[in-house]
Amino acid sequence: MKKTVHLSCEGLTKKYTDKTVVSEVSIKVETGKVVGLLGPNGAGKTTTFYMLVGLIRCDQGQIYMGDENITNSPMHIRSDLGVSYLPQEASIFKNLSFKRII
Repeated sequence: MKKTVHLSCEGLTKKYTDKTVVSEVSIKVETGKVVGLLGPNGAGKTTTFYMLVGLIRCDQGQIYMGDENITNSPMHIRSDLGVSYLPQEASIFKNLSFKRII
C-alpha cells in the first residue's frame, strides 16, 4: 500500500539578523500519523513548527500539503487544509470554557 505524504517541507531556514535559528529542515508526515519534534532548548523546534503553521515566514524552503505549495499561504488557508495550531499557554480565551471556545 502506498503511503501518502500529507504535510512536507524542504530546506526550511529561518534567520534573525545574522543568526540562523533553523537551517535546511526537511520533514515528511504521512496522512494519519502523529509526529513530534525533539531536541534541546534553542534547537529550533518551535520556530520550525511556527513556520509550518504559518505564524512566521521561512526565509528559504518550501512547505507542501500534498502537491499544493502552501509556503506563502496565510494561517486560515493552512487551517482549511488541516494544518493548525492550538497553544497550550493562556490566551485571549482564558475566561471562556472549552465548549465556548470551539
